Order: sequence, then structure tokens, then C-alpha cells
Amino acid sequence: MTDSSTADNEFHPVFFELREDGEVAVVTLNKEQLTDDENLEQMDQELNQVLGISSGRKMVCDLSTVSYLTSSAIGKLISLHRKSIRTQSRFILCGLQPTVRDILATSHLLQYFSVSPDAVSAVAELK
Repeated sequence: MTDSSTADNEFHPVFFELREDGEVAVVTLNKEQLTDDENLEQMDQELNQVLGISSGRKMVCDLSTVSYLTSSAIGKLISLHRKSIRTQSRFILCGLQPTVRDILATSHLLQYFSVSPDAVSAVAELK
């Protein structure tokens, strides 16, 4: 049982599960589709909260459960990538399903993002 005063201050993201692997934050999205039907602003805020404002943060974004994403969702990932560059942090996408990989390839973004096959490989790359 947790103390209610500390439970109120804990971060409870809606769009992903968060775990720490040493100094690397691993977020595993839990939505099958990232479309405009979802609150993408909330997803953006949650991901930005994990990346934080301090420099040197390392984050893996596991998209293995995501089978489709819209241009709006891609825009949020691009924004997060830009923030990681500004704050001298590292941000890697992993677990791309074929449809998501095709969408990013068609948009010429596979070369833009750092992409790893899975979370284990991505974490190893960041350590």
C-alpha cells in the first residue's frame, strides 16, 4: 500500500509503460494506433516529461505495439527528436512494426530517427 501523498505526485502516463534500465528510460507505447482520435497532445506531454529538460537524458521509445500512426503522431516524434538534440540527449525508436516502418520509410524518416530492432538493442546502444 502506498502513501496517498506520494501516490499523488507519481507520474502515471496513459500512453505508455515506463521503466528505467540503469540510466536509460524505456517507454513502451500501449496504443495500437496513434491517430488523431487519441489525445496526441497528452502523449507529447508525457514523452517530453520523460525526456525532461536536463541534458544527457537517454530514452528508448518502443513502438512494438503500434501498428499505425498518423502524420500528427509522427510530428510529435519529430518534435521529441529535435528536443533531444537541443538538450544533448539521446532518443531511439525501436520495435517498428512493418506498417510503421513503411510509413517512416515513405516519409524518409528512417534515416532521420535513430532506429534499433528492439528495446534490448536500443538500451545497449545507449549505454
